Amino acid sequence: MLNIDLNLIKKYDRPGPRYTSYPTAPHFNDSFTAEKYLNEIIRTNNESVSPELSLYYHLPFCDTLCYFCGCNMIITRNRDRIREYIKYLKNEIDLLRAYIVPGRKVAQLHWGGGTPTHLDPDEIADLISFINRSFEIKPDAEEGCEIDPRGLTKEHLSALRSGGFNRISMGVQDFNDKVCNQHHHRDDQCGCRDQRIIPSHHSPQECRTKSRITEDDLRHQCAADHGADR
Repeated sequence: MLNIDLNLIKKYDRPGPRYTSYPTAPHFNDSFTAEKYLNEIIRTNNESVSPELSLYYHLPFCDTLCYFCGCNMIITRNRDRIREYIKYLKNEIDLLRAYIVPGRKVAQLHWGGGTPTHLDPDEIADLISFINRSFEIKPDAEEGCEIDPRGLTKEHLSALRSGGFNRISMGVQDFNDKVCNQHHHRDDQCGCRDQRIIPSHHSPQECRTKSRITEDDLRHQCAADHGADR
């Protein structure tokens, strides 16, 4: 029989911030300066066993606005603006990498946004290659990317998988057409939040979207050499 700890439920039965980062947004403040950030990197470099790294890259660009969105994002179809951002992102990687001692390996890597797959496949492949040259990524690292299935192509998936990504995330807002239309999402009623490449608890029918790629594309592209659950 399942035992439920009612005291634990009562403890956490209260409003809280959107849990999209750690620490959550209300805990970010100006007291944690750039200097403190660099000092923390240096301090952990000098530990007897340097901890593994978790890297997050924010790619804020989207094709269209979702009315429910509360993220730091930019609506643009100006490819020059995106390329300029990637250039400065690479500059920041170079600056940060200089403070991290050799040997510290990356155990987790995530691209969020925005819509990272608003980058075209060549831009994705180029940025992944730059990151992989800049850091030592563990063979079993968890590498995830947020996607929008409405604009996703096989070429996007191929670029991600070839670069080492083994996880994609999608957000489902509602399965009711009327609600989705009000959210400006007419074509993506289905999505499975934060699952390995194909979610095992949904049937293909439940997870079919009106996008340019199918669940079979996802299954074959991303399970080719890592097992059907990846």
